[in-house]
Amino acid sequence: MYGNAPAHQTRMSCVSDRVIRTRYAVRERDPVSVRLPEDYAEELRNADAARRMRQAYVEEVAGSCRSVAEVPLLESDGRTETMDFMTAYLHRNDAVVNVKLRGVPFLSRTIVRDEMEVLELLLRDQRLDVNLRDDGQGGITALMEACVVDNAGAVRLLLRREDLDVNAQDDEGRTALYEAAWQGSIDVVRMLLAGGRANARLLAGEHGWTAVDAALTSFVGAKDMEEEKMKSYIAIVRLLVKEYGVGFQRDKMARFLAFAD
Repeated sequence: MYGNAPAHQTRMSCVSDRVIRTRYAVRERDPVSVRLPEDYAEELRNADAARRMRQAYVEEVAGSCRSVAEVPLLESDGRTETMDFMTAYLHRNDAVVNVKLRGVPFLSRTIVRDEMEVLELLLRDQRLDVNLRDDGQGGITALMEACVVDNAGAVRLLLRREDLDVNAQDDEGRTALYEAAWQGSIDVVRMLLAGGRANARLLAGEHGWTAVDAALTSFVGAKDMEEEKMKSYIAIVRLLVKEYGVGFQRDKMARFLAFAD
């Protein structure tokens, strides 16, 4: 009977038989491929149990905190991440976010420490008073603090909040724009002015200094300034004077031009 079968059927039968036998031969020689499904299932069960234990640990830690200031920002044992603690805490209905440590808002401390992930997470919480003032630093806000330490990333995040008072003034009348001009940060100055949010003409101090005066004074008083920083100050002065018509004290401008030349 087989001798009468067409040649192509005989070839197909041999090929099929060879493939089947080869498959079984591979599985018999490779015990891993046989055990893999059960091992994988066990691994998934263990991973799921580990996740549940980890989440319970995170929630236990977050539940013991009385404010965001007590949330662990560093985890030495590597069991979890900082953001997990903070996220779990902020999910609490009774979370205390507007807290000060020795008069310094926790929000401002995250900026000084350059903890951008924590800052971004806090700013998403609408319970946060983004304009909270520092009692020990002349009433500066977090935005002013970001400008003082020249943290452009923090300024960018803060500006996302529509309730941010960009023109808030400290006890001496200084604004975030004033501080940014003093630091010579052209990028921050531009961010503050974008969309007309910052009032470029507000005056500070008993002598009524403008943001231009701040830039001029800081520039003249600096020592061994790098060329790029010098260019940044010049750009700030040019921007505020030519495009925003901000006034300045003539003696300061004269000294500035002498140094700039």
